[in-house]
Amino acid sequence: MSEVVKSSGKFPKSVPPLMNRFTEVLIATEGERVKVTNMVIENAILEVDPSQTEKFEAAFGEAILLLRASPGSQNARLERCVEKASRYQLVVEWASLESHTEVFRNSPLYEQFRDLLMPFYVEKPSVSHYEIVLTST
Repeated sequence: MSEVVKSSGKFPKSVPPLMNRFTEVLIATEGERVKVTNMVIENAILEVDPSQTEKFEAAFGEAILLLRASPGSQNARLERCVEKASRYQLVVEWASLESHTEVFRNSPLYEQFRDLLMPFYVEKPSVSHYEIVLTST
């Protein structure tokens, strides 16, 4: 089902529409169709040995290629915490939960990924999965 977004005049035309997972939005002024997918977002908090952060980031350069090679992986990024430089956040967009928990986790790619990064962790990563409820474009 499509919803046409029309300006009420309260906001400048540059303000993008809001989208949620239930709608496909047709931007009336530009005629562009924007669709939100039902992807699953993996969020992993990684606590790394503070003396090993440079080596960890170098190893992650290889590990991210393993993530991206897995079927269902759509995007991946590593972010460093501003307040604590040895804490990282891994964000991976998967086509589905199963793409991560079944396909990737049961593959040789995961074994390589895990073996590359496990030596750097000071505690087991905390992993959660999310779906987009609402976003702006």
